[in-house]
Amino acid sequence: MINKKPEKMGMEYDLKNDSLFLYKKDKTNYNESIEIGEDFILDFDENSVPISFEMLDVSKILGVKKFSVKNLKKLSGVIGISKDSIRIKLEFIVPAHREKLKKPVLFEVPNDFNLPNTITNLDLAKA
Repeated sequence: MINKKPEKMGMEYDLKNDSLFLYKKDKTNYNESIEIGEDFILDFDENSVPISFEMLDVSKILGVKKFSVKNLKKLSGVIGISKDSIRIKLEFIVPAHREKLKKPVLFEVPNDFNLPNTITNLDLAKA
C-alpha cells in the first residue's frame, strides 16, 4: 500500500524523557506496536499501516538542545516497509541560535516482523 499524500501528524514532546510522539490526526484503529532498534517504536493499524511512532532520546539523535525539539518548526518524512527492511527517513527543521537547522534522520532495520509492503509519507501539522 502506498500513501502518496502526506499524512497530517500531531505531535507530543516529553521534555523530561526527551521523547517525541507523532500520530495520525485522522481517527485510526490501533492494532499493535513494534519496537525497532533502541530509539523507535512504530504503532500500526489493523491493516499494518504505520499510524504513529515514538522516537526516544530525540535531542541526542539530532544533536540539539531539548528546547529546539520542543519548538520544532517542521517535520516531514517517509516510513517505508519492504519485504526486507523497515526504513524511516525524516527531516526535522529546528530553531537554534536564531537560525532554522535541517536535521536529517535515517534509520533502517531488517523487516523481521514480516510486515507487508507500505510507504507512508509524513508531514507535521503545526498549529
